[in-house]
Amino acid sequence: MSLLTLTTSLFRNLFSKKRVEQDLDEELHSCLEMLTAEKIQEGMSPKEAHRRAQLALGGVEQVKEQVREARIGAWIEDFWKDFRHGLRTLRRNPGFSTVAVLTLALGIGANTAIFSIIDAVLLKPLPYHNPDRLVAVFETRLDKPDGRWGVSQANFFDWKQQSQVFEYFSLIRWYWATTLLADDVTERLSGRQPTEGYFEMLGAQTSLGRLFLPEDYPTEDDGDTVILSHHTWQRVFGSDPEIIGKPANLDGKIYTIIGVLTPDFQPLEGEIDLWTPRFSKPFYSNRKGRYFGVVGRLKEGVELQEAQAELDVIAHRLADEYPDAQAGFGARIQPLQEYLYGYAGERLFVFFGAVLFVLLIACANVASLMMVRAAAREKEMAVRSSLGAGRLRLTRQLLTESLVLALLGAACGLFLAFVGLQWILSINPGAVPRVNEITVNGRVLGFTLSIAVLTGLLFGLIPAFRASKPKLNEALKETGQLPSTRWGGRRVHGLLVMAEIALALVLLIGAGLMIQNIRGLLQLDPGFRTETLVTMDIALPIRR
Repeated sequence: MSLLTLTTSLFRNLFSKKRVEQDLDEELHSCLEMLTAEKIQEGMSPKEAHRRAQLALGGVEQVKEQVREARIGAWIEDFWKDFRHGLRTLRRNPGFSTVAVLTLALGIGANTAIFSIIDAVLLKPLPYHNPDRLVAVFETRLDKPDGRWGVSQANFFDWKQQSQVFEYFSLIRWYWATTLLADDVTERLSGRQPTEGYFEMLGAQTSLGRLFLPEDYPTEDDGDTVILSHHTWQRVFGSDPEIIGKPANLDGKIYTIIGVLTPDFQPLEGEIDLWTPRFSKPFYSNRKGRYFGVVGRLKEGVELQEAQAELDVIAHRLADEYPDAQAGFGARIQPLQEYLYGYAGERLFVFFGAVLFVLLIACANVASLMMVRAAAREKEMAVRSSLGAGRLRLTRQLLTESLVLALLGAACGLFLAFVGLQWILSINPGAVPRVNEITVNGRVLGFTLSIAVLTGLLFGLIPAFRASKPKLNEALKETGQLPSTRWGGRRVHGLLVMAEIALALVLLIGAGLMIQNIRGLLQLDPGFRTETLVTMDIALPIRR
């Protein structure tokens, strides 16, 4: 059967149910009339022929049920019936439903909030063309390979000249602040000084003016042109449409504004106000001045290991050529996203582990409630079983009720996650990188839905498995014991309580150790009295 036929049948069964049932009824009655006519021709009376035809057919309603179960998408219809039944059941028990939903909302909401941060910081690709090809290159000591040092300008130009694996390769003066001096404004601005290829590597575009040309890059000292970010053009220069070509006094030196970047361009280091070109030739020979960052784009087809091997060869060659400056130093390449935000991964995953414990505690708590509730419904399950409901059918219905609880908890958890994110970011927004990109997007919604389904299975499987196999003789008697009072029920319930206590204890111990560490840091003696001391920073133009 083709995919088109399957899809057509599925939609017809789901959305044209009345028509499908009418066709089925007409077909069965036609078949019954044909069988009846055959029996009459064999010499039976019409009444006897009709009875024999029904027996041969197997019962109209029974055949209808068999056909319904064999239809494409029948499980969707059954699930929808169980879902509505679960909603009605929970509505009849508002106290249990409220406690269970709020318990799950706390666990799912905490996980959603932390995952949304992890998604924005670690999982979401950098907003550039082919971000997986972007890398950071830095120097490292061979005896401490995990350490990261800056790059000297002389080494950068040797790497650029001798390397064959980079499509673009740019050195950046990462930390550079400048003061804009004007008649009506004096303001401190953040700036970066890249060498040639930086904007082309990141795919930057301008809304006004142009990017740096090769002739804009000086052979020494600083250039005399400047490119503004879009927000700086709006905030500082009042969105002046005639800004291109005008002068800007930065630290006492006159620069010519040649471009304004588009508002969608995101700098590597957060909000940057302006860029001026860095020199393009190696006039500075100090190899010990490791103050700069280096970013590159690998050529298509070049793997990270291949680029690292090439840098190792170049670094070894430089160490032999300049032993005083390069002895014990090597070069390391790292994916740019890992270089920029990898440091936040350890902290975020610690928080993620903590909220997973919270979710597991919530699951154990709700599973205990479900066990008690299953005890009260044992007679109901016994009646359903005695009427022909199989164990699989009962288990499916009970798991659907658990899924309804989990989905309601996820809906409330999304609201708690949104509120929690606002609270987390309001405490110290600077502590979270890419804070402006944190949002509840499709991937976060998918995670929430997935964790809701897994949670529903986790806390609902054991109660559903036990409740779907009632002891009919005991359950149908008025004096029959409830599951929670039998030895097996007490054991499972006790195991759930033990798991809940164990998880809570681990979480409590971890929180206590964290509080103790923070307390120790706050009480650390710096070696001098701090009660009456203050500190401040005055940034003056370098040229003055």
